Amino acid sequence: MDGLPESCPGCGISVRLKEGELERIVAEYFRDRAPPDLASSDEAERRLALCGTCPDLMYGSTCRHCGCLVEVRARLAAYACPAPEKRW
Repeated sequence: MDGLPESCPGCGISVRLKEGELERIVAEYFRDRAPPDLASSDEAERRLALCGTCPDLMYGSTCRHCGCLVEVRARLAAYACPAPEKRW
């Protein structure tokens, strides 16, 4: 693929998300929590587009700076890019 590992070196879990897996993860995370304030669809798409061009995006889904799933972080209104030089 892109020369990156298929699983997390620390836990062995796959780092590549299958179709629909992100939605399952988000639903599970927020099951027992108050729903967060979400960014608008346009803002989330803008953020994701910037993440997609970032050299610190790993596996097409994970931020090298914080380990988050960028598709989740980009959707949360209160969150910002965790890179030292903010991209959004």
